[in-house]
Amino acid sequence: MGQAVNCASPPLHFYISPQFILLPIAEAMSLYFETAEILNQTGSDRESLKSKVYGNKALKSPPAAIYALASEATKWSAIVTEVIEKSGILALEKKV
Repeated sequence: MGQAVNCASPPLHFYISPQFILLPIAEAMSLYFETAEILNQTGSDRESLKSKVYGNKALKSPPAAIYALASEATKWSAIVTEVIEKSGILALEKKV
């Protein structure tokens, strides 16, 4: 009899960010959390997105990746919100 071979693929440990930078999964999650923090900031309305990102020296993720993700998120925000509302998916989602 032949020897059993494990053909399962190795776990995915990396994620390609919007800027095509290879990031470990933990850093990719940090990218999304840091982008959400920047988008939720209640600072000056006069401050641009670019200055919020590049002016923040405490970021772990590359500022270019955060800026790309934030600008795409704001560009599509109205459409995504409309799709979510019309689909009724939030009513089906379990409350935590």
